[in-house]
Amino acid sequence: MIKRIRGEPLLSRKFSLGRYGLFINAFSVLFLLLAFTMCFFPPSPHGLKPDTMNWSIFMFGVVVIGSLIYYVLIARHVYAGPVEYVRKDV
Repeated sequence: MIKRIRGEPLLSRKFSLGRYGLFINAFSVLFLLLAFTMCFFPPSPHGLKPDTMNWSIFMFGVVVIGSLIYYVLIARHVYAGPVEYVRKDV
């Protein structure tokens, strides 16, 4: 979506959404942000008890903090980034 906004050329592809591509990309990003946010809400308005609480926000936070610690201590020294353009000879 950022490449479309900046006017940069896109990679070659077999399928294109045409002039509606930017709108479809923006709508899908906004929908996914809303869906992702809603995943962390409790199932009922009074879900503040530990047995009825939605624990997904806690689990997400543990994974994010654990990943950041792993990256800072180990992965940043051994990570090799992806190659942006790869030619595949088929």
